[in-house]
Amino acid sequence: MSQLTPATVLELWEAGLGSSPAARADLLLVSAVADRRDDRPADDVEDWPVGTRDRALLEHYCPRRAVLDAVADCPACGSALDVAVDAQALVAESSPGPVTVDVDGHRVVVRAVTVGDLRAVPAGGSPEALRDALLERCVVRATYDGSEVPPDQLPPAVVERIESTLDELDPTGDLEVVLTCEDCGERWSETLDPVRFAWAALESSARRLATDVHTLARAYGWREQDILALSAFRRHLYLSALEP
Repeated sequence: MSQLTPATVLELWEAGLGSSPAARADLLLVSAVADRRDDRPADDVEDWPVGTRDRALLEHYCPRRAVLDAVADCPACGSALDVAVDAQALVAESSPGPVTVDVDGHRVVVRAVTVGDLRAVPAGGSPEALRDALLERCVVRATYDGSEVPPDQLPPAVVERIESTLDELDPTGDLEVVLTCEDCGERWSETLDPVRFAWAALESSARRLATDVHTLARAYGWREQDILALSAFRRHLYLSALEP
Protein backbone atom coordinates (compact mmCIF):
# COMPACT_ATOMS: atom_id res chain seq x y z
CA MET A 1 0.00 0.00 0.00
CA SER A 2 1.80 3.08 -1.30
CA GLN A 3 3.50 5.21 1.34
CA LEU A 4 0.63 5.30 3.86
CA THR A 5 1.82 5.48 7.45
CA PRO A 6 0.36 2.89 9.85
CA ALA A 7 -1.45 5.67 11.71
CA THR A 8 -3.02 6.93 8.47
CA VAL A 9 -4.20 3.43 7.57
CA LEU A 10 -6.04 3.14 10.87
CA GLU A 11 -7.43 6.68 10.60
CA LEU A 12 -8.81 6.06 7.11
CA TRP A 13 -10.35 2.76 8.17
CA GLU A 14 -12.03 4.35 11.20
CA ALA A 15 -13.30 7.31 9.16
CA GLY A 16 -14.80 5.03 6.50
CA LEU A 17 -16.58 2.58 8.77
CA GLY A 18 -20.31 2.90 8.24
CA SER A 19 -19.83 5.24 5.26
CA SER A 20 -21.38 4.81 1.83
CA PRO A 21 -19.24 3.40 -1.02
CA ALA A 22 -19.08 6.89 -2.58
CA ALA A 23 -17.87 8.43 0.69
CA ARG A 24 -15.27 5.68 1.07
CA ALA A 25 -14.08 6.31 -2.48
CA ASP A 26 -13.57 9.99 -1.64
CA LEU A 27 -11.62 9.12 1.53
CA LEU A 28 -9.40 6.67 -0.31
CA LEU A 29 -8.88 9.08 -3.19
CA VAL A 30 -7.57 11.84 -0.91
CA SER A 31 -4.59 9.68 0.06
CA ALA A 32 -4.10 8.34 -3.45
CA VAL A 33 -3.93 11.88 -4.83
CA ALA A 34 -1.57 13.05 -2.08
CA ASP A 35 0.85 10.24 -3.00
CA ARG A 36 0.84 10.84 -6.79
CA ARG A 37 4.20 11.17 -8.50
CA ASP A 38 2.94 13.13 -11.52
CA ASP A 39 2.55 16.86 -12.02
CA ARG A 40 -1.24 17.07 -12.24
CA PRO A 41 -2.70 19.53 -9.70
CA ALA A 42 -4.77 17.99 -6.93
CA ASP A 43 -7.73 20.27 -7.59
CA ASP A 44 -8.49 18.62 -10.95
CA VAL A 45 -9.77 15.42 -9.30
CA GLU A 46 -13.36 16.57 -9.81
CA ASP A 47 -12.74 16.38 -13.57
CA TRP A 48 -11.22 12.89 -13.53
CA PRO A 49 -13.19 10.24 -15.43
CA VAL A 50 -14.46 7.55 -13.04
CA GLY A 51 -12.06 5.03 -14.56
CA THR A 52 -9.11 7.32 -13.79
CA ARG A 53 -10.24 7.46 -10.17
CA ASP A 54 -10.57 3.68 -9.99
CA ARG A 55 -7.18 3.17 -11.64
CA ALA A 56 -5.57 5.51 -9.08
CA LEU A 57 -7.19 3.58 -6.22
CA LEU A 58 -6.07 0.19 -7.55
CA GLU A 59 -2.53 1.38 -8.18
CA HIS A 60 -2.34 2.98 -4.73
CA TYR A 61 -3.98 0.33 -2.56
CA CYS A 62 -3.50 -2.95 -4.48
CA PRO A 63 0.03 -4.21 -5.27
CA ARG A 64 0.99 -4.52 -8.92
CA ARG A 65 0.14 -7.92 -10.37
CA ALA A 66 -1.93 -8.66 -7.28
CA VAL A 67 -4.75 -11.17 -7.63
CA LEU A 68 -8.03 -9.79 -6.30
CA ASP A 69 -10.22 -12.45 -4.74
CA ALA A 70 -14.01 -12.31 -4.64
CA VAL A 71 -16.99 -14.62 -4.19
CA ALA A 72 -20.10 -14.65 -6.40
CA ASP A 73 -23.32 -16.63 -5.98
CA CYS A 74 -24.76 -18.41 -9.01
CA PRO A 75 -28.17 -16.86 -9.83
CA ALA A 76 -29.48 -20.25 -10.99
CA CYS A 77 -28.44 -22.74 -8.29
CA GLY A 78 -27.01 -20.52 -5.56
CA SER A 79 -23.57 -22.15 -5.52
CA ALA A 80 -20.69 -19.95 -4.36
CA LEU A 81 -18.03 -19.33 -6.98
CA ASP A 82 -14.53 -18.13 -6.12
CA VAL A 83 -13.35 -15.42 -8.53
CA ALA A 84 -9.73 -14.33 -9.00
CA VAL A 85 -9.01 -11.20 -11.06
CA ASP A 86 -5.67 -9.72 -12.07
CA ALA A 87 -5.66 -6.16 -10.66
CA GLN A 88 -3.74 -4.81 -13.65
CA ALA A 89 -6.33 -6.29 -16.04
CA LEU A 90 -8.79 -3.78 -14.57
CA VAL A 91 -6.58 -0.84 -15.47
CA ALA A 92 -7.42 0.87 -18.78
CA GLU A 93 -6.83 4.37 -20.07
CA SER A 94 -9.77 6.77 -20.02
CA SER A 95 -10.56 9.55 -22.48
CA PRO A 96 -12.51 12.48 -21.03
CA GLY A 97 -13.83 13.56 -24.43
CA PRO A 98 -15.81 15.37 -25.60
CA VAL A 99 -16.89 13.37 -28.64
CA THR A 100 -19.78 13.82 -31.08
CA VAL A 101 -22.46 11.18 -31.61
CA ASP A 102 -24.68 11.30 -34.72
CA VAL A 103 -27.88 9.22 -34.65
CA ASP A 104 -30.99 9.66 -36.82
CA GLY A 105 -30.49 13.38 -37.38
CA HIS A 106 -29.47 14.00 -33.76
CA ARG A 107 -26.01 15.38 -33.08
CA VAL A 108 -24.92 15.02 -29.46
CA VAL A 109 -21.65 16.12 -27.88
CA VAL A 110 -20.84 14.05 -24.77
CA ARG A 111 -18.00 13.73 -22.30
CA ALA A 112 -17.03 10.99 -19.86
CA VAL A 113 -18.67 10.68 -16.41
CA THR A 114 -16.39 12.32 -13.84
CA VAL A 115 -15.77 12.11 -10.11
CA GLY A 116 -17.57 15.43 -9.75
CA ASP A 117 -20.63 14.02 -11.52
CA LEU A 118 -20.89 11.11 -9.09
CA ARG A 119 -20.57 13.47 -6.14
CA ALA A 120 -23.29 15.74 -7.52
CA VAL A 121 -26.03 13.21 -8.35
CA PRO A 122 -28.47 12.27 -5.55
CA ALA A 123 -27.67 9.05 -3.73
CA GLY A 124 -30.15 6.20 -3.33
CA GLY A 125 -32.12 6.80 -6.52
CA SER A 126 -33.22 4.22 -9.08
CA PRO A 127 -30.88 3.20 -11.92
CA GLU A 128 -33.11 5.16 -14.30
CA ALA A 129 -32.88 8.30 -12.15
CA LEU A 130 -29.10 7.94 -11.96
CA ARG A 131 -28.89 7.53 -15.74
CA ASP A 132 -31.02 10.61 -16.35
CA ALA A 133 -29.00 12.71 -13.90
CA LEU A 134 -25.71 11.67 -15.52
CA LEU A 135 -27.06 12.31 -19.02
CA GLU A 136 -28.06 15.81 -17.94
CA ARG A 137 -24.49 16.46 -16.82
CA CYS A 138 -22.54 14.57 -19.52
CA VAL A 139 -24.43 15.79 -22.58
CA VAL A 140 -22.56 18.96 -23.48
CA ARG A 141 -24.92 19.86 -26.36
CA ALA A 142 -27.68 18.06 -28.25
CA THR A 143 -29.34 19.20 -31.48
CA TYR A 144 -31.81 17.85 -34.01
CA ASP A 145 -31.61 19.39 -37.47
CA GLY A 146 -29.76 22.29 -35.90
CA SER A 147 -32.26 22.95 -33.07
CA GLU A 148 -31.33 22.46 -29.42
CA VAL A 149 -32.80 19.37 -27.70
CA PRO A 150 -32.82 18.93 -23.88
CA PRO A 151 -31.11 15.66 -22.77
CA ASP A 152 -34.34 14.37 -21.18
CA GLN A 153 -36.13 14.62 -24.56
CA LEU A 154 -33.65 12.52 -26.53
CA PRO A 155 -35.22 9.36 -28.03
CA PRO A 156 -34.25 5.90 -26.65
CA ALA A 157 -32.07 5.02 -29.65
CA VAL A 158 -29.97 8.13 -29.12
CA VAL A 159 -29.71 7.52 -25.36
CA GLU A 160 -28.57 3.96 -26.03
CA ARG A 161 -25.83 5.20 -28.36
CA ILE A 162 -24.75 7.79 -25.79
CA GLU A 163 -24.46 5.10 -23.11
CA SER A 164 -22.30 2.91 -25.34
CA THR A 165 -20.13 5.92 -26.19
CA LEU A 166 -19.64 6.69 -22.49
CA ASP A 167 -18.49 3.09 -21.98
CA GLU A 168 -15.99 3.49 -24.81
CA LEU A 169 -14.68 6.76 -23.39
CA ASP A 170 -14.13 5.21 -19.96
CA PRO A 171 -13.86 1.39 -20.20
CA THR A 172 -12.71 1.06 -16.58
CA GLY A 173 -15.75 3.00 -15.35
CA ASP A 174 -18.10 0.00 -15.59
CA LEU A 175 -16.25 -3.31 -15.32
CA GLU A 176 -17.94 -6.65 -15.84
CA VAL A 177 -16.63 -10.21 -15.83
CA VAL A 178 -18.43 -13.20 -17.35
CA LEU A 179 -18.69 -16.16 -14.96
CA THR A 180 -19.66 -19.80 -15.44
CA CYS A 181 -21.00 -21.93 -12.59
CA GLU A 182 -19.06 -25.19 -12.26
CA ASP A 183 -22.08 -26.95 -10.74
CA CYS A 184 -24.89 -26.14 -13.19
CA GLY A 185 -23.16 -24.45 -16.14
CA GLU A 186 -25.07 -21.15 -15.77
CA ARG A 187 -23.30 -18.12 -17.34
CA TRP A 188 -23.85 -14.57 -16.11
CA SER A 189 -22.07 -11.24 -15.71
CA GLU A 190 -20.99 -9.60 -12.46
CA THR A 191 -19.96 -5.98 -12.04
CA LEU A 192 -16.55 -5.44 -10.46
CA ASP A 193 -16.12 -2.43 -8.19
CA PRO A 194 -12.49 -1.28 -7.79
CA VAL A 195 -13.52 0.86 -4.81
CA ARG A 196 -14.55 -2.28 -2.92
CA PHE A 197 -11.22 -3.95 -3.70
CA ALA A 198 -9.28 -0.89 -2.56
CA TRP A 199 -11.32 -0.64 0.64
CA ALA A 200 -10.84 -4.38 1.34
CA ALA A 201 -7.07 -3.95 0.97
CA LEU A 202 -7.09 -1.00 3.38
CA GLU A 203 -9.29 -2.84 5.87
CA SER A 204 -7.09 -5.93 5.79
CA SER A 205 -4.01 -3.85 6.49
CA ALA A 206 -5.77 -1.95 9.28
CA ARG A 207 -6.90 -5.16 11.00
CA ARG A 208 -3.36 -6.55 10.92
CA LEU A 209 -2.04 -3.32 12.42
CA ALA A 210 -4.70 -3.36 15.15
CA THR A 211 -3.70 -6.92 16.07
CA ASP A 212 -0.03 -5.93 16.16
CA VAL A 213 -0.78 -2.99 18.45
CA HIS A 214 -2.85 -5.17 20.77
CA THR A 215 -0.15 -7.85 21.00
CA LEU A 216 2.77 -5.47 21.57
CA ALA A 217 0.90 -3.21 23.98
CA ARG A 218 -0.16 -6.21 26.06
CA ALA A 219 3.38 -7.65 26.07
CA TYR A 220 5.45 -4.51 26.63
CA GLY A 221 3.01 -1.88 27.81
CA TRP A 222 3.83 0.42 24.88
CA ARG A 223 1.43 3.12 23.69
CA GLU A 224 -0.35 2.83 20.34
CA GLN A 225 1.42 5.83 18.86
CA ASP A 226 4.84 4.41 19.78
CA ILE A 227 4.04 1.04 18.23
CA LEU A 228 2.75 2.60 15.03
CA ALA A 229 5.89 4.76 14.82
CA LEU A 230 8.04 1.62 14.56
CA SER A 231 9.19 0.51 11.12
CA ALA A 232 7.45 -2.60 9.76
CA PHE A 233 10.72 -4.53 10.19
CA ARG A 234 11.13 -3.63 13.87
CA ARG A 235 7.46 -4.21 14.61
CA HIS A 236 7.67 -7.71 13.14
CA LEU A 237 10.98 -8.30 14.93
CA TYR A 238 9.40 -7.64 18.32
CA LEU A 239 6.36 -9.73 17.42
CA SER A 240 8.55 -12.67 16.43
CA ALA A 241 10.29 -12.47 19.81
CA LEU A 242 6.96 -13.15 21.49
CA GLU A 243 6.34 -16.38 19.58
CA PRO A 244 6.88 -19.52 21.69
